[in-house]
Amino acid sequence: MFPIRMKGEDFVGRMMEQGVIIRQWKFDGQYWCRVSLGTMPQMQVFADGLKVIS
Repeated sequence: MFPIRMKGEDFVGRMMEQGVIIRQWKFDGQYWCRVSLGTMPQMQVFADGLKVIS
């Protein structure tokens, strides 16, 4: 789980554009993302998508 620097809904939408489905939560005014470990290729897709939107 890690904090998101943009609105959670925006982060989810942008990651979906990269082919990654995630969930987000908001606690105490901060958006968070939780990622479950998958296969190495799946985690590479996540890492690549995160680089694109960061």
